Amino acid sequence: MILVALALDHNPEIVTIAHSVRLMALNLSLPLWIFYSNIGKREQLVLNFK
Repeated sequence: MILVALALDHNPEIVTIAHSVRLMALNLSLPLWIFYSNIGKREQLVLNFK
């Protein structure tokens, strides 16, 4: 990606920082995705049990 930034005459530091921020946001949101996906599965189990 840094090579693409250099080829397009963009600032590679900004591109690198933006990718780092994007990856951190994705990694920090993963526990929330897992938590909310498990809530739906638990509700299905309760409804199927009744």
